[in-house]
Amino acid sequence: MVAGERGGHREQRGGFEEDLVKAERRFTALEPERGRLRRLLVLRAVGAIGSAAALVLGVAATGAGPLWPVVGAVAAGALLVSAAVLGRVAVAPLRSRIQAEERAVLREVDRLRETFVRVSVREQWSQEQVRHTRQRLSRFPVEAGQY
Repeated sequence: MVAGERGGHREQRGGFEEDLVKAERRFTALEPERGRLRRLLVLRAVGAIGSAAALVLGVAATGAGPLWPVVGAVAAGALLVSAAVLGRVAVAPLRSRIQAEERAVLREVDRLRETFVRVSVREQWSQEQVRHTRQRLSRFPVEAGQY
């Protein structure tokens, strides 16, 4: 239930607006975490690409000595392991936290969407207020887990 609806939620005017503002703030507060996740994903991709480059360079340097392919293979392996550890230690937990918070916010937004028409009719909102609220609700994705 959403503010203004019976069944456990507050029955005050403006409750819908307060709940929508809270949802907007919670969703916006996730943006720094999403940015951090994007940077970690880029770093992980750079590690994987660097691994392939090290392997290619090691094989290409075979003429310079027999040790270079081994150095390239070791460097490639180290970069791959680093990328895997980064994914396990940093990317996966951060992604999980972001998705959990998104799901919680979007559950609340879904409740707001379900009661939007009833609340707007009961509280006799103006057409402008209905249009503005509809626009604000449309800014939220329909499903969580963008990453």
